[in-house]
Amino acid sequence: MTVLTPPATEDVPLTGPSPLEFRVPGHRYAYCIPYLVGYYGSAFCRRFADAWTKATIFREESTSFNYFKAVRTALVSIGRRGARNNGSIEASVFKAFQQGRRPSDKEWAEVLSNLAGSITNLADRSFIDSDNPSSRNKKAEALRSGLRWLAKEGFVPDVEFECVRLEERLAKPSKCLATVAFEAGRFSIAGLSATASVQAFVDFNKRALEEIRGCLWLELKANNDLFDVGQELMSDPAIPEVEEAEELLRAISRADIRNGAHLKKLTLSERQVFGLALKILRYRARGGKFTSTKQMHFARSIIDHSKAQPYFEATTKAFNAAYHIVLIDAPGANCQPIDDIPFDCFSGKTKRGKQAIRSVRLQKNRKGGEAVPGKLKEDTTETQFYVETKGTSERPSGIVVIEIWKKLSEGMREKSGPTSERLWLWRVAGNPNVETALVSMSSDRWPAFTQRHVSNPIFGGLPLTRQMIRTTVRNARSDARDLDFVVEMARMGHAVPRTSFEYLSEGAVRASLASKIREFLDVWEATSVLNIEDAAVRLGVPSGDLFRRAQLGLENGLSFAAVNLTEPLDAEEDHSSLLSPGAQVLRVTLASLLRLELARRALRQQFSEMLNANPLRLIRTWIPWLAIVEGFCEKLEQTRFRLQLKRARVTVDEKLQSGEMRIPLLW
Repeated sequence: MTVLTPPATEDVPLTGPSPLEFRVPGHRYAYCIPYLVGYYGSAFCRRFADAWTKATIFREESTSFNYFKAVRTALVSIGRRGARNNGSIEASVFKAFQQGRRPSDKEWAEVLSNLAGSITNLADRSFIDSDNPSSRNKKAEALRSGLRWLAKEGFVPDVEFECVRLEERLAKPSKCLATVAFEAGRFSIAGLSATASVQAFVDFNKRALEEIRGCLWLELKANNDLFDVGQELMSDPAIPEVEEAEELLRAISRADIRNGAHLKKLTLSERQVFGLALKILRYRARGGKFTSTKQMHFARSIIDHSKAQPYFEATTKAFNAAYHIVLIDAPGANCQPIDDIPFDCFSGKTKRGKQAIRSVRLQKNRKGGEAVPGKLKEDTTETQFYVETKGTSERPSGIVVIEIWKKLSEGMREKSGPTSERLWLWRVAGNPNVETALVSMSSDRWPAFTQRHVSNPIFGGLPLTRQMIRTTVRNARSDARDLDFVVEMARMGHAVPRTSFEYLSEGAVRASLASKIREFLDVWEATSVLNIEDAAVRLGVPSGDLFRRAQLGLENGLSFAAVNLTEPLDAEEDHSSLLSPGAQVLRVTLASLLRLELARRALRQQFSEMLNANPLRLIRTWIPWLAIVEGFCEKLEQTRFRLQLKRARVTVDEKLQSGEMRIPLLW
């Protein structure tokens, strides 16, 4: 078999038609398919272009291109594997596409399983050349959505692409709302102890979550209230049905509709005219066809489609609101089980004020591309989580929210298929297509919500992401006095303590450090008059720890701050005599700056290690000393000694690399 491999081509605007590209009406850029032509032939590419055009003609161009590139890569990968190995499952699918046939569900499922294995294996670069789990997850989501579009057009079998999401915690840890607010200067923990600081974070997170939930509920309630009004308006028996309305409007000219004269000719009240317009727009939204355009002209002269939508079905605002209220109420606040809630979601009876919610997920995951015995579509896994049923009219429970959502979305559901089986679905006003894919939730719906509430005094204007909700929920539900990481790891499904701690309180610990550094700088004058020991007391270092630090670690790298305790420390007395004269003043010399820099690096290294191993001890013991050292460094950087400090840091780098110096080991 001869396989053509044309040169790679980027998606750029072209001036004329080409056999290696096709265009979608309304889209600026051409969709380039040189490799597809080389592998599958022009007949296949014409069918593919036709299917993709039908599926995306009314879609957002940027979204269409993202999905297209993922699908194109998948088809090229199938063609490459099929051409190289005649005995593979890809060869069967490859041959079917070349011959104009559609592969069987079983063949297609096995091919998709192999593609999923390529995406989730970080060592496999055949599908995506990236080590970033987030990039691979986004590519998988784009491929899943693109294949759904093609399946709706009958181009590929209707088999769901299942791909295990890679753990993205390898990168930057997620922040909670309190951390983001703290960094933005909207929340302060100045003067609080370590335990009180963590509790302050817990309290702020609770307030912020309740504020976000309240704003979400107001948006859902607004849709629900208008929906009830719309049902009452459209139920008026005096309002004609859509078919009858066409007869009434036939005698009215379009000029009368444009200038409003038709309102006098219709024997309907103003309220009934509004109800008729809603009926017409609802009929059109559900895929109804008109023999004349007069009905739509009439309806749009009364109310715009986007403004009319909440009167007869759920809007995307309500969709976003209902989803995230359930996300906040669910233990763990994990998006995946919320995504997979079926329409028939309630399991069993209410027990102890809680209701079990089902989450059903297709289970076709394979390790390394190996097939796992089981059926194709029937092989599912079901989990449960519990949501409280108690609520008020101002703060309804998640169960009430789900019931409201079912009512609002009833008109968008078919008797069978994905829209009847899945809880979450949505439709853009004016578009008859109902969507069940949730890819746009994080990219469009949630950012739009935060933008609408940019002036909110608690969370408005903060760079909030959906991942922060989970982090915030875990912080808000934790006991600041007893962070049991074993229990939290089990509840959240984490494999290592580091991940759980990042969710729970790393932001609080780092914020506590920043707060203590600021506090240290605020009391700098007092420190210079007395001694560094007094600063340690002000930062909350117990007298026993002062002695142990002196014996174990402070001489090694912290000798500029060495203390010589001969009696218990009392914060109410003058302790300047407890320090040797040389320790009472930090004399800026090359040797002292080198020791200062070594101390800073040693404490930072200890911070990273203790952050995972024993975070509460880190807060209690090491944070104050790191604050002292960092405070000294910040102060020196604001003085004439900043260049000497910079040279000392360069010297430390050179000596560490050459082995002449090592970072002190602290206990």
